[in-house]
Amino acid sequence: MLSRIHKHTSLISKLILSGALIAVSLAYGWWQRQHDAAPAGTVSPTPLAATAPQPSATANASPPAPAPEAAAPPAPTAPAKEASAASTTPPLTAMAMLRMYQPPAPQPPLALVTGMPDPGATAPLPAGTHLKDGEYLSEIEAYEWGDLQVKITVQEGQIRAAVLTLYPDHRTESLDISKRAAPILNSEAIKSQAAKVDIVSAATDTSRAYRDAIASVLKNAARPE
Repeated sequence: MLSRIHKHTSLISKLILSGALIAVSLAYGWWQRQHDAAPAGTVSPTPLAATAPQPSATANASPPAPAPEAAAPPAPTAPAKEASAASTTPPLTAMAMLRMYQPPAPQPPLALVTGMPDPGATAPLPAGTHLKDGEYLSEIEAYEWGDLQVKITVQEGQIRAAVLTLYPDHRTESLDISKRAAPILNSEAIKSQAAKVDIVSAATDTSRAYRDAIASVLKNAARPE
């Protein structure tokens, strides 16, 4: 008899538990449908079973959070900056475009030096060659301060004139040195008919580059006899 009563009691307990679970499931499903159907910005009802007791508002009152700062406008991107710069740059004129493709103007040659060689002076040329009359350019000699080139005039097999056609002039000091040293170096080259010219004071590098230029131009002017 007790065994039957115990079985009936256990069965009733299980039925009650099952019914409670079913009720909770139905209530949760209803709440979920209401939450999904609620429009944005509205507060959906919360089941009483899921609501936890809240502490007193006056006991744990906290200062309101500061309002967020206004967002700064985004910085323009690189393409936007380039487009802005391009829009403010005036278009190139036809004359300006032509100037861009024109080579730089040649340097005006320094003062031409003419003269006669010293008695007995001859150019140091290989045997069986001589200087042919005409004008000849040396190789371009590059050194620390710039480039240097010499043009000579040969008459009757001798150097009779010399002039610098290329010389450092990018600084005022370099141009002053070139103007001061050129007449001295040209005059010595004509007198000696050779590249062995004396070093000009305060123009050591220019004098050495001039020596190399004269040596190369003598090779260019040499012709078989």
